[in-house]
Amino acid sequence: MARALLARYYLPYLGRRSCPPSRPVEMGPPVDTSLEEALRGAPWQASGGYIRQLERAARASGSSSGTEALDLLLDCPPGEIPHLSLRDTPASFDPRHRRYELRGLITDRTTAASHDPTTGLRPVGPSDEGTTESLPRTI
Repeated sequence: MARALLARYYLPYLGRRSCPPSRPVEMGPPVDTSLEEALRGAPWQASGGYIRQLERAARASGSSSGTEALDLLLDCPPGEIPHLSLRDTPASFDPRHRRYELRGLITDRTTAASHDPTTGLRPVGPSDEGTTESLPRTI
């Protein structure tokens, strides 16, 4: 997947085609671990505004704000009873009658240390505004 993102054929998008990422998507090198372990070890990627909002709420309630409890939603293995079900697996793409099937999920909670996801971004200077020459070209 990391190699495919670096040599992509189509422009990636975030949820909808009208929402392309503003910077190149960098996932880092492949990780040889299970999905659950990777999610538990991944840094928290909340925006600065959301983190400040949680810190204000924590100060108001008198609780600590160093870590946040995060939900893990994992596909339910065959033969196990799911904790919850979502109707989000496409069964038909017919524009007149789209259908979705149920998908079972196993839920859990983990804690993640707060961090700023924008620390790796290069600051935009006055010469960069309105140009795309400084950004890597990807197609």
